[in-house]
Order: sequence, then structure tokens, then C-alpha cells
Amino acid sequence: MWDNDKGMGMTEQQDRLALEREEITARVATFKATQEKFQRDRDAYCAATLEAARAIKRNRSAEAELRRRAIEILDSADLIPTESPPDDSSDQVESPDQVLVS
Repeated sequence: MWDNDKGMGMTEQQDRLALEREEITARVATFKATQEKFQRDRDAYCAATLEAARAIKRNRSAEAELRRRAIEILDSADLIPTESPPDDSSDQVESPDQVLVS
């Protein structure tokens, strides 16, 4: 009455399905771990890139501030000419023709 072949076949099939489920579960866990690692790597790259950009901005801001201060100091000490020097034509050397005509 009891068919041992059928009973054994179901047990083998159940065992095979259980093994497949375990394999799928392991693959899903590996995939999930890989995706989480990729996300951590992306987050770290993003943070490093933003920090580098902020450092460049800070350096440029600091350089601009130093230039501004240097100009203020030079300007206050009258070291930067604000207008062109006066044209003194009386100090010009006369050409030989002008000397002869005079």
C-alpha cells in the first residue's frame, strides 16, 4: 500500500528544493553584502570629493583674502600708483634739430 519509491522521491525532491533554497538564500545574502559595500564605497568617494572641493574653495578664498589685504596695505602705504605720473615735457631732451633752430 505504501509506495516506498514515491515516498523516497518526495523526500529527495524536498531535500533538493531545500538545498536550492539555501543556495538562493546564500546568493541573495552575498548580493546584498556586495551592494552594501558598493554603497559604502560610493558614500566614501562622495565625502572625499566634497571635502576636496571644500578645501579648494577654502584655499581660493584664503588666497583672495590675502590678495585683498596685500592691496589694502600697499594702497595705504601709497605704494600702488593710483594715477599715471605727470607728463613733464620740460625734462625732455631736445632733438639736434631743435637745438639748431633755437
